[in-house]
Amino acid sequence: MTFDLCIIGAGAAGCVAAITAGRNGKSVLLLEAKDKIASKLYRTGNGKCNLTNLRMGEDCFFSDAEEGVLQRLSPMDAAFLMRFFEDLGVVLYARDGYVYPRTEQASTIVQALQTELSRLSVTIKTGVTVGSIKREHPSAGPFLITDKEGETYTSEMVLIATGGLAGEKDAPGDLGYAMARSCGHSVYPLYPVLVPLYTSPEEISLAFGVRCHAQLTLLVDGKEAASESGQLQIIRNGLSGIPVFQISHLAGKALQEGKEVRILVDFLPDVQAEVLAERIETSVKEAGEETLGMILNGLLHDKLIRMILALYDLQPEMKVRNFLEKREDAEAILHDVMLSMKSLSVPVTHTGDFTEAQVTAGGVPLKEVTKEGASLLQEGLFLAGEILNVDGICGGYNLTHAFLSGIQAGNACSLYPDGRS
Repeated sequence: MTFDLCIIGAGAAGCVAAITAGRNGKSVLLLEAKDKIASKLYRTGNGKCNLTNLRMGEDCFFSDAEEGVLQRLSPMDAAFLMRFFEDLGVVLYARDGYVYPRTEQASTIVQALQTELSRLSVTIKTGVTVGSIKREHPSAGPFLITDKEGETYTSEMVLIATGGLAGEKDAPGDLGYAMARSCGHSVYPLYPVLVPLYTSPEEISLAFGVRCHAQLTLLVDGKEAASESGQLQIIRNGLSGIPVFQISHLAGKALQEGKEVRILVDFLPDVQAEVLAERIETSVKEAGEETLGMILNGLLHDKLIRMILALYDLQPEMKVRNFLEKREDAEAILHDVMLSMKSLSVPVTHTGDFTEAQVTAGGVPLKEVTKEGASLLQEGLFLAGEILNVDGICGGYNLTHAFLSGIQAGNACSLYPDGRS
């Protein structure tokens, strides 16, 4: 049997593309390397599936698109995507702009997709890893899609929606990039984003497990590149949490380019430096048998105090009076301790790897595909989702692009060849 459309990858983009093309009367074959469809959706939004966001701006995305990602997706937007899922029977709600299924279960979204795919009689084959794509004839005729077991499928069109490398130990997504290359496409360097950032010195690990509100400023070669605030999480030899994820794209890109990357951490963003300095100075003057830990108590988590003091070879148990008597530079050191609470400079040595990442940066350049996802290099070939050179910040933006680019590609396939841009 020759299908109208073969979609390689049954993730977010692949599933909605199959639904869109199926609704338009196309026969669709959906191939998935894993044993079930849309498996990554279960991990999104901490299992709640944050599928889009009511606050949309071009600054929420990174890409090579001259006109911007949202402009390419237009006229589709967050409201369009919400209606798409509401039409599938999913009740949605928004919290601070973040849109979730009312059940707060990713399985709700997956089940809705599965039900519609079944209703449309989309042929789904899981556990199938595609090995190659080629045309029956070099420049014309249907595509021959051969899997690793040697079985060949025939289709008039092919949509590559294999996703990226993020979150995978043995990522089948890298095969998608290989397929794109075999069809003449280039691929921008791939690197993990929405990922922890690893640091030195080792003293950072003394605060392992601490979560606190902080302001982060990313410096690239000494210049401010980004600033984020939110709940910071101290991990072993590194930093994690939403504000870290939000700056991880720029940090990872700079590290790839061999640039110096540092993060300035303000652990007390709501306290002015002058007020903090006055408090510490007063506490030192009034100190009797108090320890350094005692005079700093109440400012930060105990582990953070121990970590910052350790950077200056100090311990919370040290008596303030003894410290002042033994060190001529004691006041200068305490001033530096105060500065570290407001602006701790942390060098970033590397990012987490793909197994720790939520998203892959890099991919097939948007300049090589139309806004509808049609390849400009191979007739009848389409691309959608994370395989494209688009990634977004936290908040449902990556799923928004995956879903909407999948719907776009499904529509374009429905019009092919007459409607090809």
